[in-house]
Amino acid sequence: GTLTEVAQRVEAASKRKEPKEAHRIRVNELEREAAAHDRNIERLERDLRDLQRHASTMSETDQELTAQEDLAVTDAEIELPRLQSTLGLYVHLTSIRWDHNLAAPKGETYPPIQGHVAHPTRLQRFSYPTPAPHDVHTKFHLANQLWSLIGA
Repeated sequence: GTLTEVAQRVEAASKRKEPKEAHRIRVNELEREAAAHDRNIERLERDLRDLQRHASTMSETDQELTAQEDLAVTDAEIELPRLQSTLGLYVHLTSIRWDHNLAAPKGETYPPIQGHVAHPTRLQRFSYPTPAPHDVHTKFHLANQLWSLIGA
């Protein structure tokens, strides 16, 4: 067209600010989205570093526990035979024979402490209820009774 038509189109285009404004709004939205993504990336990187530190700590703890387990196994390999020997000596010296295959009486948690003391001319049986774990007095009394049986 004519010059007038071109002028009209230019004027109409200059009045149409909506596409430019919509573009600016969309750019702002995308910039906010990009900033949110950047914050998420920073948070995820921070979380990753924390997890890596935690994994490193867990690995160190695992190594320490493995070393402790190895020591415990070694201690058990050394201590178990020594303990068996010591108990064997006490059994021989005291002549006590324990009844180990007992069930707890109805309503009780533990089986009775039961067995016999082999004296040169006779067997002396004994049976006592198992004292409660916190009952020091009864445990002391029980130990004295067993020593009396051994000495009788």
